[in-house]
Amino acid sequence: MTAGIGEIGINKMVIFENAATAIGGAGGSSLVCANLPATEDFNGQLVILSDHTLSGPRIIVASTTGGTIIPDSPFDAQIPNGTEFIIFANRIPASVIKSALSADQAVNITAILGSETTLLNLNTVPNHYTVAKLRLKSADPGAGNSVNVRLYELVNAVLTQVDSFVITSPGDSLPNPSTGYYSLMDCFGLQYLTGDNLMVTVRQQVGGGPTAITGSWNYKSG
Repeated sequence: MTAGIGEIGINKMVIFENAATAIGGAGGSSLVCANLPATEDFNGQLVILSDHTLSGPRIIVASTTGGTIIPDSPFDAQIPNGTEFIIFANRIPASVIKSALSADQAVNITAILGSETTLLNLNTVPNHYTVAKLRLKSADPGAGNSVNVRLYELVNAVLTQVDSFVITSPGDSLPNPSTGYYSLMDCFGLQYLTGDNLMVTVRQQVGGGPTAITGSWNYKSG
């Protein structure tokens, strides 16, 4: 990740990207980063961790110029050293951005052989969507079998498969395979999805199945 501050958009949104430089407070009470700028206070802004297993979005409720981020509610776990994060500082209050996120949408589907099962499909005109979180867990597809997770986006106004991820056994390729949960970063190398039409599907590959897929996701639209 490239550390630093940048401005984008007509509202001059400031984006600060960096990583924790020490273990955070007990119970997820804080994130420590010695690289937080002393001249730019992100109190009241939105912070998102790259590892969504540690927490969803949080609003910063204290000055950050001393190198510590205090969230409005504790992160879901103590933040390890090296955890990457992004702060979005906008003229729009962070509470409004956070409240715009949908409730968690439950995933309880099966991947079957020969056709795709839709996990999410956001396509109402004229909305623009951002999927902020996706958490998936797969049952064991069976020896020699796999589940294919596919991402579709609009390319030249046509819904097109742009990426895919193969699950061969529960938790494979995860840093902590015992959890069995895959994030957007695990599946597609992205922290979030954005577009006018977004779809994710699952399909049993090779043989076997059906394979149970569970989890949750959330989004905002505008």
